Amino acid sequence: MGLAEGLGKRYYILVNQKQSKDVPSDIKGIQRIEYSSIESRETDGLLPSIARYLVRGQTHPRHIWDNLSSTNRDKEFYLSLAILAHFRDNKRLSYGDIARLSKGLYLRKDAQDEVLGILEEQKLVSAIGSRLGAKLAKRIYPRVLELA
Repeated sequence: MGLAEGLGKRYYILVNQKQSKDVPSDIKGIQRIEYSSIESRETDGLLPSIARYLVRGQTHPRHIWDNLSSTNRDKEFYLSLAILAHFRDNKRLSYGDIARLSKGLYLRKDAQDEVLGILEEQKLVSAIGSRLGAKLAKRIYPRVLELA
């Protein structure tokens, strides 16, 4: 961490809450991503935590959350973050990708469509109905996170 700081490089501190009882004192005051499980798709899982953290300043997740109206709001919010995370490594989003990303969330197609609609309203995703699949409408990831 000190080397990255000295070189002016970006870094992220990941803390597994189950591995340690408390955060080491030398990083206690530094912003970090805390998670309980690598596999969990719940809000305490690593993937949702990273997705929320990395897209926070770029996508205004609060606007996405505020526009979700169903009783499955948590699951739909997770799906929206998973969709945005998908675009870190992929240029397009097919309906097969949506099915994969929402596996285990048990969301109906209308709920998935609601999420896509909100992402489109926020001007984050476009070309939803395209046969090539939806695409990211604006850059939300720093260059260091994109594939070459």
